[in-house]
Amino acid sequence: MFKSFADSKHGGKTKALKLAKAWRERMLKSTSDVEYVLWRREKRSRPSGSGIVGVGRYTVHYAGRPHEVWEAAWKDADGKRHSRRFFISVYGERRAKALARAARDQAIEDLRHDLIRRGRIFE
Repeated sequence: MFKSFADSKHGGKTKALKLAKAWRERMLKSTSDVEYVLWRREKRSRPSGSGIVGVGRYTVHYAGRPHEVWEAAWKDADGKRHSRRFFISVYGERRAKALARAARDQAIEDLRHDLIRRGRIFE
């Protein structure tokens, strides 16, 4: 989120800066609750074929051969990306998808607890 506060429109540098700081404080207050932080992390960026945020069906290549997988992906509290893959050839279509969804749900719950512990979101 961002917003510009032009000096000329707000009566000079001091007033524009004061308004900008007040706006920033309002935004920080409204975006630091648990629901907002988790919503931002859950926001879909591209279609995955599953209809579930962070869970998708993909083709990966191992040893030069394609393999179909269901993959769960998420970012941890430090912004590092993690994922787990479940091979359809091992688990079957339904079970692989269910395992990927469960892995994603568990990771998001762990993330929620970690963010609360770090004081980055409040319950």
